[in-house]
Amino acid sequence: MRYAVATLTLTGLMLAGCQDTQLETSGPVERLPDGGRIAVATPDGYRLTVQVEDSDGDVTDPVTVYLSDTGRRSQGRLRLSYLEIHTAGNTVLVQAQLTPDDLPEGEDFEDLEQGLLVVTDDLGELDDWAVTDDADPLAPVELADDGTEVSQRLEGRTYLVWRGGTFATERR
Repeated sequence: MRYAVATLTLTGLMLAGCQDTQLETSGPVERLPDGGRIAVATPDGYRLTVQVEDSDGDVTDPVTVYLSDTGRRSQGRLRLSYLEIHTAGNTVLVQAQLTPDDLPEGEDFEDLEQGLLVVTDDLGELDDWAVTDDADPLAPVELADDGTEVSQRLEGRTYLVWRGGTFATERR
């Protein structure tokens, strides 16, 4: 019986060392097709950082892929929230909501929210992400099964589309 307890304790310690704590992030973590993991976080609420852990357990340093500026109006900086990761093929999509720090008098909060999409199909180059803050903060995003296209319906027949490394708007 002591042997079984010792084995369980040792196994528990080994498993505790293999948890997500190896990645220096407090945001979502997603498994990658090659067995590695990707983690995104917003350490200060204004920066979006990415880290990758390969299948051998080696972890990259955090890379900033987006930094909030002063926004489009006088509402101050935009804070990142509601981070989500989607993967397909070699493509990784991060979707987030941008919300103003300060709400100007007479403005509705919903009118000032923006959506953020960042996409890459090359995790070997973590500083090479396509970024747009023209996305709808509440609309769903579709990622093709093979990872070749990201799309989000904006209004009517107008879509925000990522393909081949860049974002564009298209009518469909």
